[in-house]
Amino acid sequence: MSDFGIARKANEGVKLPLALPDGTETDHYLVVRGADSARFRGARAKYNRELVKSLKTCKDDPERQERLESETRLKMVASLVADWSFPEDCNELNVCKFLADAPPIEEQVDSFAGVRSNFFVKPPQG
Repeated sequence: MSDFGIARKANEGVKLPLALPDGTETDHYLVVRGADSARFRGARAKYNRELVKSLKTCKDDPERQERLESETRLKMVASLVADWSFPEDCNELNVCKFLADAPPIEEQVDSFAGVRSNFFVKPPQG
């Protein structure tokens, strides 16, 4: 049964090495939680509730709706980041700023978190 378990690693997170936009490898990394983590599932529920409530107030403003949806998506992806190698505190505000300035990394985090095999405890090969 333990071969199927991903909850522990999904909650702890897995190190995701970061490369510069030109592909140059760096020493920096993010620790990314899985999409099955309790933290992400709670954040997704919370931010979706907030989004629905906010969208009701701007029915006739498609630009504001789009901005709210984008901000909500960013907060949800940011909730996947458990830690990082940067000297700044790894908190929601800093992670959101970082991901907003680096859209390819936001996409990478979102994609990585959704691949369940990234969070399997792999048995030793032999």
